[in-house]
Amino acid sequence: MQRIGQHPATAILRGINELVRIGAVDRQLPIVVVEDVRSTEWASIIFTGLRHEFDLRLEGEADSVAAALLSLADDMPEVDLPMAGHFLAEIAIAPGDPGQAIAGCTGGHRVQRLRIEALTVRD
Repeated sequence: MQRIGQHPATAILRGINELVRIGAVDRQLPIVVVEDVRSTEWASIIFTGLRHEFDLRLEGEADSVAAALLSLADDMPEVDLPMAGHFLAEIAIAPGDPGQAIAGCTGGHRVQRLRIEALTVRD
């Protein structure tokens, strides 16, 4: 299903959320914190589009964060993301250094920073 007028960055974030299987009521699933999103115009000789950078943080139970990272790395490049007027041309996911455990959390808590870079091309 294509959402009319949906910005490509929003479509990519929705795809990330679906792959991580975010559940607001399921505390076993990690949460995704969007720290920064940047979209800039991009052009080649033939195509135009947008280059996107997402700085994200995954937080939650260590095993669920690890599973979410694996899902993103394995499945994100292959996912079909409907977006009005664009298509996903490429995407790269780079895990950053694991963060420190948050004060008051049990030893099984994990914080993982990510940088996701994507290129969307206009249809």
